[in-house]
Amino acid sequence: MTPLAEEAASEPNEGSRRQVPGSTAFVPAVAGLIVAGEVVKDLTGIR
Repeated sequence: MTPLAEEAASEPNEGSRRQVPGSTAFVPAVAGLIVAGEVVKDLTGIR
């Protein structure tokens, strides 16, 4: 079976939810911390 055929064969039922990777929950927060760190570095002149 190809991946597409498996995906089509395992369509979710009406009551089931799509499974989301757990790693996506903290990605926006980490991106915000990285941006905040760059802003602080720019304001303090650290480079």
